[in-house]
Amino acid sequence: MDTEANAEILKDPKIETILHSELGLSILNDRIKSHLNISKELANFLKKRSVLEEQSAKDLQKIAKSFLETFQDKNPPSTSFPAALIKSLQIHEQLASNSFTQQKALSTCSDEVLDFYKNCDRKRKSIKEYAKRQENTYLEAVIQMDKSKARFKSAEHDYNHTLDQKNASDNQKKVGFFKPKSNAQLSKLEEEARSKAESAESDMKSKIQNAQTAQQELLLIHRPNYIKQFFSLQREIEAALNCNYLRYSKLCETHTVMNGLLIRPQTPSTKSSGFENALDNFNSNADFRQYVLDTAVRRKNNQNPSDASKTKIVQPPSSYGPANQSSTPPSINISIPSNPTHISSQSTSNFNRPMTSHHLQSANRPKSDKQETLPSTANALKPSTPISPISSKTSPSPTKSETHHTNVDQQSATVHESSNTNVTQLPPLTKSPSQTSASTKPPSPDILSSHHANATQKDSPPKILDTSILFGAHLEAILLREHSNVPNIVVQCTSQIETFGLNLQGIYRIPSSAAKVSALRHQFTVEPLTKLNSPKDYGNDIHSLADLLKSFFRELSEPLIPNQHYNDFIEAGNVDDEARRRDAVHRAINDLPDANYSTIRHITIHLAKIKENSDVNKMSTNNLAIIWGPTLLKQATIPEISSFSRTIEILIDYCFTIFDYD
Repeated sequence: MDTEANAEILKDPKIETILHSELGLSILNDRIKSHLNISKELANFLKKRSVLEEQSAKDLQKIAKSFLETFQDKNPPSTSFPAALIKSLQIHEQLASNSFTQQKALSTCSDEVLDFYKNCDRKRKSIKEYAKRQENTYLEAVIQMDKSKARFKSAEHDYNHTLDQKNASDNQKKVGFFKPKSNAQLSKLEEEARSKAESAESDMKSKIQNAQTAQQELLLIHRPNYIKQFFSLQREIEAALNCNYLRYSKLCETHTVMNGLLIRPQTPSTKSSGFENALDNFNSNADFRQYVLDTAVRRKNNQNPSDASKTKIVQPPSSYGPANQSSTPPSINISIPSNPTHISSQSTSNFNRPMTSHHLQSANRPKSDKQETLPSTANALKPSTPISPISSKTSPSPTKSETHHTNVDQQSATVHESSNTNVTQLPPLTKSPSQTSASTKPPSPDILSSHHANATQKDSPPKILDTSILFGAHLEAILLREHSNVPNIVVQCTSQIETFGLNLQGIYRIPSSAAKVSALRHQFTVEPLTKLNSPKDYGNDIHSLADLLKSFFRELSEPLIPNQHYNDFIEAGNVDDEARRRDAVHRAINDLPDANYSTIRHITIHLAKIKENSDVNKMSTNNLAIIWGPTLLKQATIPEISSFSRTIEILIDYCFTIFDYD
């Protein structure tokens, strides 16, 4: 019924008149060609849409997988927010899988539309050839008819001319100098002209009959036939376009619904929670508690032995008798909160300073006159750990100055020992005169020093923050002293090299003179916060700054890559795939302590700038990695240095992917 209803348009008088004219073939052919062009454009659109969907799915899958691996390695899934984020990344992987399914469906649809276009185009050409052939048959018949008419008219004209000559008088028969033709000749000419005219007339009638037959066949059979074929092909193309458009809309709807159910399922469960429901188990307090406990366990070995929260500072009793009490200043009261949260670096730095004799004399002054003060601290202070017995041999009585220095050293050792053990003040003791005289001899400083060293080595963790030196110091100690994120010597050297030495051939490879490097080393050792403002400050020798910088990193008490992170960087360099090696190096970098992270970030950005000018300075990524690999590691084997050099190459090549450039 729909086909018959659509065919009614062909019975419209105006439409029928136009289509059955000579314009009908070109109009119908152009109509089919426009429909086929739409089909071709639709196929191309679906193909490009599938390519975009595939590329989007690959990018989404890649970034979700990369972030998922990195995030799982750096963050424990036991805490609530990382667990929620991991779920969301897994949802992104499922979204990528849906996009791959959508891409395959779109690609299949595009191929089918393109095949349909090719088949319909072949049908169009076939119908057009049939119509052209029939139109040409009619035109050929008309041409032959016109030619036969022309021949008949010519024969008729010759016959009439012959009759006129036969009926003319004798004077009229003479033409020019020729003799007039006889009646016999004229009769013969008449018969010949009549025969030609009759033959032309018969041929003309035959040609006219053929033309009429061709015309009737064209108008009644062939034109209606190819008009219906063109119209049927048009309806077929339109139906296919509508079908594929609805198919495309259905694919988009299905893809959107599937993604929507992933993002926000109607019935959330443990397997499909969606983005919003992934935060249902978020517990900030539990996460904070877990983070503090885990971080404390990881950083237990890096604790400062002079931590204020674990140190009890007390003043020792006066050790010089009543004669010196008048000149002692008032005692200093130090209150320590039970749960300290923050103490400035300036206040904590005072805990490591040695106490002078002036402060020692003012400690623990007697509260009442009834208490007796011992003339020496040998019996007043008892160390928390036993001291080896003193030799019973007598020695000459020390002078007042010697006794003063001995007591100060003994008290300083006792107070310094209290950084890890609680030292309590003992009450004054009452001695008999004999005991008092015998106890006035203090223990030997050598014995106290050896005891203090043994007690510190046994009871306290290793001391890593030594702020008294630059070369050979611990990196964290340098940054605490300078109140910065990157050591000043590193900043000064790199800034001068970037200003004046980026185009210097062989930078970091060509050595400088030892005298210039030694002079710069002494300058920074005396004043670690030295500022380099111009090349005159370092003798116009950029290479000396490069050697000084490498010497600083080689002599750190702990390498820039700490020992506990050593294997992470070696294993990252052993990864064959470059993308996975980059991700492994990125994870290892993010696990570094803050001091090491900020410093290696600064030096890596500096080396990346050196590499950008490798066409001039001849220092490629490989050359820089060969030089800096052994510089940043200590006591590494040749295979380990080779692996770490590949790590350095990744850091330089992907510098601004791994680090943010401010």
